[in-house]
Amino acid sequence: MTDLGPCSYYLGMLVTRDRPNHTLCLGQRGYMEKVLRDFSIWESNPMDTPMARNDLVKAPKGYQPPKDLQATFQSAVRSLIYAMLGTRPDIAYAISMVSRFVSNPDKSYWQAVKCILRYLQGMVDADLVYQRPPTQLEDYTDADWAGDKDTQPSTSGFVFSIGSGAISWSSKCQPMVALFTCEAEYIGQTQATKEAIWLKSLLVELGTEDDGPSATIFTTIIRVLLP
Repeated sequence: MTDLGPCSYYLGMLVTRDRPNHTLCLGQRGYMEKVLRDFSIWESNPMDTPMARNDLVKAPKGYQPPKDLQATFQSAVRSLIYAMLGTRPDIAYAISMVSRFVSNPDKSYWQAVKCILRYLQGMVDADLVYQRPPTQLEDYTDADWAGDKDTQPSTSGFVFSIGSGAISWSSKCQPMVALFTCEAEYIGQTQATKEAIWLKSLLVELGTEDDGPSATIFTTIIRVLLP
């Protein structure tokens, strides 16, 4: 085994550590610049948000997308998913929406993907920053109600943070149709609770957490301390 020194680059992520100030930054500027250039977005005007509005609906039955559009759309979505999983929780919802149309995209879906790319063009230097203290695991979760215009399921999301930086996040379509807003919120809390239990066990195994409360979960309707 060879000691190569402090980690500075890992899986496409730039690792910057400031030991005197006890901070660590993760960023993907190099990767995202390459993606933006590949799809001819690097010189475009940036967007302020990753989605203009959620008005995406499925293409009419029988629609067959042009093969070049389908290939470009799928390639762009794959590239964006990698960025989202690495350091960009801010595009998780937008990626969740456009990913539902990868098998049958039309031009409106491609415009939605370009909106995400243009948003990243203006936020290419945004990094995740981790500081000490605090080290308490916290989660923020929320859900809409019947946000999918085609089949009416809700979308819920969560983000866990520790040491001031996000460590786990998700935005997904719920597996069932909620009958009212409160039910959608509880489904979202259930998904976040399962993630909290797993993260707690991981932190205990790493020796950075004791066997106390798992996480503080903040939602729009309740704040609970998990046992």
